Amino acid sequence: MKKILWIALLLIVICTIILMPWIVDKLFYTEPPADFFYTHYEVSDILSYYASALSLLGTAILGILTLRQNKIAQKKSEEVDRLQLELQRKSMAMAEAQYNKDRDEKSAPPKFEVSLKGYSGAYCNMRLEVKNVSSVIASSITPLALIAQNADNQQIAEAKELKIGSRSLSSAQAATIESMFPELVKREGTGYAAKTHFLNDIKLSFEFSCEDELSKTYYFRATAMLSTTKDYFKDIWEIERVG
Repeated sequence: MKKILWIALLLIVICTIILMPWIVDKLFYTEPPADFFYTHYEVSDILSYYASALSLLGTAILGILTLRQNKIAQKKSEEVDRLQLELQRKSMAMAEAQYNKDRDEKSAPPKFEVSLKGYSGAYCNMRLEVKNVSSVIASSITPLALIAQNADNQQIAEAKELKIGSRSLSSAQAATIESMFPELVKREGTGYAAKTHFLNDIKLSFEFSCEDELSKTYYFRATAMLSTTKDYFKDIWEIERVG
């Protein structure tokens, strides 16, 4: 029903645009009922104004359609990025399950150390360092997730973006991970009366993958237990290979 209404409206608009010059011409040369309707304009002036109005309307419609298409394209791009990240996480979960069945793997995987190098305040926008502490060259290093959980293992925060400085590390080399991460605090009130409460018993988890010299993919999870988000965590994070 809606499709029929849109088609009818489109036909009415097209007919109006086509017939309007003829209507203007007929009205212009029709004897007006009162002097009030007499004008000093020529029919060409009126038709020129009509053409300008149509051009302006067409430009406005084109601009609106362009903005709408750009918005749709941006949403699709964000959805593709989200699906790709979700696929990576599912791949990690499958690899972890496979790894638990076969812990006697003979190949020597890369080994890493993960540490905190800074943040903007209350662990906002954390910067991590990943260091290769093995003799194996690690390549295609990909950050997958950086999350925070409370004492009940409930996720309370997640990095919206993770960037790595170098995706390939030789022995003893390190790379910096830049994150877009929220503050780990609880705020009450507004203005000068606002109160900030730091969070206690928080677990940070950083997940990433890499490939060895034989292009074999490995998955790792590094964790840090924070007694409070008020203090800076200086220790090396505990890291485990999960796939």
